[in-house]
Amino acid sequence: MKLEQLLVRFLPKDLCSFKEGAEEKAAASDSITELSQTGFDTESGLRYAAGDLDFYLELASGFAESAVRNLRAIRSSWQRQDWADYQIRVHALKSTARQIGANELSVLALQQELAAKDRHFPEIEAGVENLLQTYEQTAERLRAILHLDADTKETADTKKEISVEDLLRTLREAKTCMDNFEAESALEVLRPLISYTFADSAVGDALCEITDALENFDTFTAEERLETLLQGIEQI
Repeated sequence: MKLEQLLVRFLPKDLCSFKEGAEEKAAASDSITELSQTGFDTESGLRYAAGDLDFYLELASGFAESAVRNLRAIRSSWQRQDWADYQIRVHALKSTARQIGANELSVLALQQELAAKDRHFPEIEAGVENLLQTYEQTAERLRAILHLDADTKETADTKKEISVEDLLRTLREAKTCMDNFEAESALEVLRPLISYTFADSAVGDALCEITDALENFDTFTAEERLETLLQGIEQI
């Protein structure tokens, strides 16, 4: 995230002012209007982006450009019946889709996340193709509206891994945020971890529980789960 975006999100509004070319501002506004007209809840997306049009469009562009890779990863987890990995990936999709106002996709991802969590296989099978199709269509709409080059789409089906040291560092940073009553900052720190895979699926499950709790303003549960996860990893 760019420094100016962080400043916009966390500094008082009367301390922030930006100058933007009329043409650039009009183009961004037109893109927002077109997204709204094609089903995106841009109002909620802009709230997440603290009203920053450019930041919102960056989030939407990133979502579209990573879709091919993520689609393949989700489909692979489903086909391999790796339900822990599948749950983590659809959880991440639920959150990122909601951030850009792709509410229909976010709801479908939530349904699949809950089904995977409960290991309710008939529900997974009944909904997975609709989820993947909606994801693909959502990304295509974004690419068309934002004029993204289809040739630049990510195609590598790679799994990201994280070292124990980096995982601990990130979890401790999130705990510091929580200790300072900065739950939103803790969520921002933890969200990227959802895209990683872990040898112990319990780590991914715990991260899902923590981010879910933070997204639902349940800081007590988030703190408790985070502390337990940290203690478990520190003993490895």
